[in-house]
Amino acid sequence: RAHLCVGRALERIYIGRELEVLDLLAHHFDSSDDHSAALRYGLQAARRAAETWANTLALRWYGRALDRLAICATDPSAWVDAAESARGAGPDLLLIWRVEAIEGQASVQAAIGRTDEAVRGYEEALQLVKGSVLFETSRRAGLQRKLAIALHDRGDLAAAQAALEQGLAIVEGRVCPEAGRLHVWSGLLRFRRGELAQALAACEEGIAILSQIDSLQDLAQAHNLQGLIYRNMGESGPAILAHERSMALYEAAGDSAGLERATSNLGCVYQDLSRWSEALRHFERSAGLAERTGEAWRQAAAAINLGEIYRRQGDLGRAIASYERARQIGEAFGFPEATGMALMDLGASHL
Repeated sequence: RAHLCVGRALERIYIGRELEVLDLLAHHFDSSDDHSAALRYGLQAARRAAETWANTLALRWYGRALDRLAICATDPSAWVDAAESARGAGPDLLLIWRVEAIEGQASVQAAIGRTDEAVRGYEEALQLVKGSVLFETSRRAGLQRKLAIALHDRGDLAAAQAALEQGLAIVEGRVCPEAGRLHVWSGLLRFRRGELAQALAACEEGIAILSQIDSLQDLAQAHNLQGLIYRNMGESGPAILAHERSMALYEAAGDSAGLERATSNLGCVYQDLSRWSEALRHFERSAGLAERTGEAWRQAAAAINLGEIYRRQGDLGRAIASYERARQIGEAFGFPEATGMALMDLGASHL
């Protein structure tokens, strides 16, 4: 009862400024029997933690929300009092919160390499969204895209392509963020299959859509892919320009994860050109960003990239240390590709 009283007192004192004490509100209501307030503030706390890459904290809050939602689902009317009914609480909001919690949890799991769990989460969220009129079609398309990304990261490219095609069918003919994102990801899958001309066409179709919309992160991702495609076509000049454009957009958007990827990719272009100091500078920045975001796969990739530059510069001690770090991350998180690359590079360093 004390937690409930403190929580409601904080609401009165900080009315209109709840974000200033969000962690306290989430904590006190989470320890109370006011389910609706606990869910509102708990999900806000989870979103904020995820946005700042506090992944463990985000998973904790999403898990707490899902636990409470499971209790509430047994008798939705029991947790809605008169005050919460006035704020719009009810079975519909219960479903909206459930989808948000499942989707948010899956996004964090995907970011830290727990792709199997992420795939299951996105599939569950899609089933809930498909069977309800509460969600816009763009939300369903977005979930299809996120599922495709998780499947891609798991190495299941055929299933990823199928998920993308379902998403594109939902937004066909529309100029909206999801249409642009889905075209960009379609370009990425074509790129993975070596279909470079088709990949560039799909990517630039996405850029054309996203350029009409105020969506910095999406446009940044599109230009990053554009740079990758140009690099694989052997066109280093356009590749550098595309990655620099991507980095500037990611920085403007405050997206550390995206900035890490664009920075790493630009480092690879400089590596191709044997411009070692520029490559090293970008790979070092990439490694620092990967540590900040906590993305295990990206940490492994950064370590491999650094090891390659150190080895080419004759600094075998630092090269071996970098490869060993990549191997450890790969084994700890079940990334066979990273583990294999690290072991191969370790062998080459010991020759």
